[in-house]
Amino acid sequence: MGPETARGLLGTSFEIDEKMLTLEREWAERFDDVLPPAKVVRLFQAENKLETMMLMEIARDIPLAR
Repeated sequence: MGPETARGLLGTSFEIDEKMLTLEREWAERFDDVLPPAKVVRLFQAENKLETMMLMEIARDIPLAR
């Protein structure tokens, strides 16, 4: 993998992470309007666990860059 490709992949990964964080913050505000704060936290904790489990499944099939 060339340097430009590697930097591009890393940049794309950071962009996706930033967009996900923005979405999570927006939804946290929406949920905060209708749920108690403790339930909002619990919701995001559950979401984080599910996302981590899915990422582990995906990571098994993706080789590391050389």
